[in-house]
Amino acid sequence: MGEIKVRYPDLEIEAFVHGAMCMAYSGRCFLSSFLAIDRSANKGDCSHTCRWKYRVTELPGTLALEEEKRPGELFPIIEGDNFTTILSSKDLCMIDHLAALQDAGVDSLKIEGRMKSIYYAAVVTRAYRKALDALAAGEPVGHWASYREELFSVSHREFSTGFFFGREDIQVPTEKSYMRTHLFLGSVGEPVEGAPVEDHAGMFRLDCKNQISAGTAIEFIGPDILFLEDREFRLFDEHLNEVQKADHGKVCYILPSVPAKPGYIIRKSI
Repeated sequence: MGEIKVRYPDLEIEAFVHGAMCMAYSGRCFLSSFLAIDRSANKGDCSHTCRWKYRVTELPGTLALEEEKRPGELFPIIEGDNFTTILSSKDLCMIDHLAALQDAGVDSLKIEGRMKSIYYAAVVTRAYRKALDALAAGEPVGHWASYREELFSVSHREFSTGFFFGREDIQVPTEKSYMRTHLFLGSVGEPVEGAPVEDHAGMFRLDCKNQISAGTAIEFIGPDILFLEDREFRLFDEHLNEVQKADHGKVCYILPSVPAKPGYIIRKSI
């Protein structure tokens, strides 16, 4: 990238810096559409078929893979120079190398977001935003280290630096499945005006994605708030009657006991 910038200084360069490393390039993966009906990776609907569980078995003169839920259906492993048909790679994470990317002339960073939750997008983007701001201000890593650690709370595989600094790391497939420390529960919507509670200004519409139960320790995260823990929140149904749980697909409201705001994301530790 540095050589490109030297030769063409007016050319803007974008680099992919964070997310899953697909096993194919430039929309040439057909595994998903082959094994999952109407789930074409080339149309943005990848089923992550290369991440499924496979067993290595033998065929005359070669090896084959057998997918866990398709016993007896064998897929020959054909390997040539510098490629293999099925490979589950590590995830890419370049947050610790932004200065090197800047020195190479990179103008913008690309982060995986397709088919990801708003929780994933928010936490990852927030961490890179804090890192870039610290880099621009010449601040030490300690200023944004907590936001960096949040990258490890969202679902991900082993991190690597891809092909940026060589091939040794990315050539080794990941040996672990998804890792995460928190479950995404939903997000805070707009305030409820005139709600029949003492502190009605603090009641919000709740966009619930996973069940939330009263008495559970939840956390609110925001653009400039690492997280706010809340054990004393209250839940209400569509008629503003207090309830003990909120479920996805139902109209519900939340009254936090901490200063949450519209747009804040809700999660819980797992």
